[in-house]
Amino acid sequence: MRFAVLVLAAGASRRMGAQNKLLLALASGQSILRTVLERAVAAQIGPVLLVTGHEAARVAGEAEGLAVQCVHAAEHEEGMAASLRAGIAAVPEDCAGAVVCLGDMPFVSSAVLRELAGRSRRRSILCSRCLKGGQAIRCCGAGRILAR
Repeated sequence: MRFAVLVLAAGASRRMGAQNKLLLALASGQSILRTVLERAVAAQIGPVLLVTGHEAARVAGEAEGLAVQCVHAAEHEEGMAASLRAGIAAVPEDCAGAVVCLGDMPFVSSAVLRELAGRSRRRSILCSRCLKGGQAIRCCGAGRILAR
């Protein structure tokens, strides 16, 4: 069973001032978003859909060379719900559902994404809270019934 990975990256990053936090470099030199995308692709649970909005071209550029499909959330200024609507609408029919990951969460591993997909097969929705370095990390997985 395949699950799409929705990487939500449409927000304006207002709390960071003029900088788009998704494009900031980690200690590795890679951007936060590129790290998230690479982990999503490495999870190998299904297609990776990058939902863009604010600074769409710059954000989409972080997916260059990766097996990632960009989906533009035209109504991204309405908030995360608009990003979710755009991403869920783009989930291919052959996917059982989707795992939702935020573009600013580079410490969510491929293993966590695989585990969410596996657990989502048994439930219609699953939210996971784990700790990484003392900070809470949240991801969700949803079955097809919620995606259509």
